Amino acid sequence: MPIAAKPSHHKKFRADIQALRAFAVASVVLYHLWPERLVGGFTGVDIFFVISGYLMTTSIMGKLQPLLDSRSVTPRSVFRLLAEFYARRIRRLVPAALTTLVGVLGLTYATGNFNMIISNAKDVVASATFWENWRLASKSVDYLHQGDAPVATQHFWSLSLEEQFYAMWPLLLILASLVTLSVVIYYKKSKVSGAVIPITLLALVSVAYGYWLTQHEPSIAYFSTPARIWELMLGGIIAFLPVIKNYDLKLLLPHVGLAMCLYSVFFIGSDGFPGWHALIPTIGAVLIILGGVGRAESRLSFDKLFSVRPVQWIGDISYSIYLWHFPFIVILPVLFKLDMDGPHAKLFKLGIIVASLAAAHLSYKFVEEPTRRTNLKLRYVYLLFILATGLVAAGGLGMKYLGEHQADARLRTMHAAAMNTTDDCFGARAILHQDKCPDPYGKTNPAYMAIGESDIYLQVLSNDAKWCAGHFDEFASNQNKFCVVGDKSAKKSIVLFGDSHAQHYINAFDVIGRELHYKVYLYDYTGCTGANPDPHETCAKRLAAIKKHAGTFKQADLVVISFMYHNADFMARNIAYVKSVTKTKVALLEDNAHSTIAKFNNCYVLEKDCTISKKAATEKAATITRKLIDSGAIKQSEVIPTDDFFCSGKTCYSSIGDVPVYFNTSAGANINSHITASYSYSLAPLLEQKLQAAGYLSFTQIVSMVSVYNLYT
Repeated sequence: MPIAAKPSHHKKFRADIQALRAFAVASVVLYHLWPERLVGGFTGVDIFFVISGYLMTTSIMGKLQPLLDSRSVTPRSVFRLLAEFYARRIRRLVPAALTTLVGVLGLTYATGNFNMIISNAKDVVASATFWENWRLASKSVDYLHQGDAPVATQHFWSLSLEEQFYAMWPLLLILASLVTLSVVIYYKKSKVSGAVIPITLLALVSVAYGYWLTQHEPSIAYFSTPARIWELMLGGIIAFLPVIKNYDLKLLLPHVGLAMCLYSVFFIGSDGFPGWHALIPTIGAVLIILGGVGRAESRLSFDKLFSVRPVQWIGDISYSIYLWHFPFIVILPVLFKLDMDGPHAKLFKLGIIVASLAAAHLSYKFVEEPTRRTNLKLRYVYLLFILATGLVAAGGLGMKYLGEHQADARLRTMHAAAMNTTDDCFGARAILHQDKCPDPYGKTNPAYMAIGESDIYLQVLSNDAKWCAGHFDEFASNQNKFCVVGDKSAKKSIVLFGDSHAQHYINAFDVIGRELHYKVYLYDYTGCTGANPDPHETCAKRLAAIKKHAGTFKQADLVVISFMYHNADFMARNIAYVKSVTKTKVALLEDNAHSTIAKFNNCYVLEKDCTISKKAATEKAATITRKLIDSGAIKQSEVIPTDDFFCSGKTCYSSIGDVPVYFNTSAGANINSHITASYSYSLAPLLEQKLQAAGYLSFTQIVSMVSVYNLYT
């Protein structure tokens, strides 16, 4: 977010720019707190970009123009100009930013949420080294999607983009000025430097690229420096324009600009942004800045109307407000275990605003102003910059490794509890033993909830939690690699066929296989769309590799099909494929209850149970199952219901028997439908019971199960 030193020409102080800063930061803060009410508040960042581009250009040209006029542009003078410029930027922006990052590390660690600690530590490193925008772009983060769980420094993307702009902009200005040294544009007796021509052309190229990228990769376009840099360059262009001398026009333009900015924050949504939509707030900011150059003495002028002290004060501390408000929004609810959508949400949000203003005031008074006014020699400024940045980045790396170590230890504790089959009240086992474990649904263990998102379902707990072979990341390198669990020396076998919704039952089948002496084969092709040839090359290769094992299907004692239900035709194709290659018994595990992604994140971050109605969580699966039965694709007796694994009565839960049920696999998904490895392990006795009740186990198999139930009871 651009907050720069006060301009060096036209006016020593610009009340209109301070007011514009106040407007921009208020828009961003209110958007982050009430996105549904101020749908375009994020455009405040675009307004800041214009301000920054303008002030940086006037600052650089104020030093460069005398050199150009005197023809004294030498390598030494250019080096001095650049060194002083970067030192000013460092003194102005870096100390407050690094102070905020240190605060983020401390506050995040205090939450005790390991996933949050690790993710924030990574982003602190990226923010301290000014590449946070590219980190977010590489993850295709939808910054504007409120269902995601953002890290506390995600808003540093704009600072990173600015710093990248500062790195190249002075050099471009110097080069453009030298190339066009003899070019002067005359406009109504005013002289305009010819440097504005190449700069404008570069800005137009950036606009075009940004529009194209928005159409093809909108999440990347939002963070991409080449796609957004035109907004800063637009501010630079207006620094070259002559002063508007028409009094009425000077009076009118800022108010037109304000109307455009107001329209942006109230009516521009996230769809198609930045694209051409970003022109509205940026041109609005341009009109306000242009109208404020020179004098326009009137009680109705923009700067007179908004020169009141509260507005100017917010403008003064706007940089620190921007820095602190987002960490407070992300971290404080977790720290105090308060739901931002709960009954006291309004009061809590107002408290965040007050806390942000207080922190910003202290930061401005004790960090921003003292460091900006310091007269340290240039070499000391750069030395301190390197040391401080390095220390904060090192602190982020250290906290990342510490968080990972502690999370791993906590995860091993949960895995050990899962494998302790004498604990009847752990996870789904509590459903079978409600006489010992009353009301298991919704029961949480904060220590486990804090690491639920780390309990990846592909971990085979009995194999030291090593990942099951054949997960999707390995498809491209080895389509013939499959996972085998259970009793690997057994003659009897079970084939588990499906996508990731087969994978997440691997621990349950591993327990069944080891106790009942089955070798369990997992033939999985994650993220693919059907048993017919798939349009995706990796899926087609994976399916071809599975078909090479048709003999295993034929020899198996049981084939279990488990897919995420896309539609009835998709499921019918998969069922038909299995029945075409084997005459053995086939069981279809009905798709599990799904949890909405936003609610799921909220549960784990706040370490509490969340619920969703059984109808919402299971309706699609039930509908598709009925279609499959009615069409004859599967028999009613071949369907294994799973709703009671996750739901009781009319409600489904995110935590059962102290164990987090769901694993969050994708923050961009509309639903979360995968279960944790620990919960899968605890499901073994329930799954065995279902298979037995459906008649899939022979008499000898039932006898062998007695030892299993003795173990659990």
